[in-house]
Amino acid sequence: MTKFIILLFLFSFLVLQSVCFNNPKCRGKRYLCGTYNTTNMCVNVSDYTNKEFLLQPCKADSNLVCNYAVAQSGTPAYCVNNTDEKKYYAGELCTSNKNCTSNKCEFRVTTGSTEPVQICIGYGENEPCVSHSDCDTGLFCNKTSGVCQKQKLIYEVKHFR
Repeated sequence: MTKFIILLFLFSFLVLQSVCFNNPKCRGKRYLCGTYNTTNMCVNVSDYTNKEFLLQPCKADSNLVCNYAVAQSGTPAYCVNNTDEKKYYAGELCTSNKNCTSNKCEFRVTTGSTEPVQICIGYGENEPCVSHSDCDTGLFCNKTSGVCQKQKLIYEVKHFR
């Protein structure tokens, strides 16, 4: 009986190994880190099952980003120029007006600092807005009136039941 159980276990293991362990659908994706590259290739799928990815960084001092969405077996992804400039919200650091969702970048002294830094400034209270990101920190865009208003404190909110 013991020999039968061992034989059954061994047979089950071999069948399972051939069915699942060697089946690419059962394997998870593997990501391997590469070194700095000179070819601008940032993702190379190294096997036909699209499970093994070799990742390499784009140049750090450039305006390049990895177009990783196109990577698949036989089609590597390359670093491309970043055409989408990130827009920052009120309170985030900026270098020019075009960096900010509100198009307002100003020097301000922030909490915990004595030196002024450039930060995005949202629209002030009672100034017109279209979305919450237009308003300065502590304000929200009231969609009914179309102006920035102070956010309510938690105890000021009416709870509906």
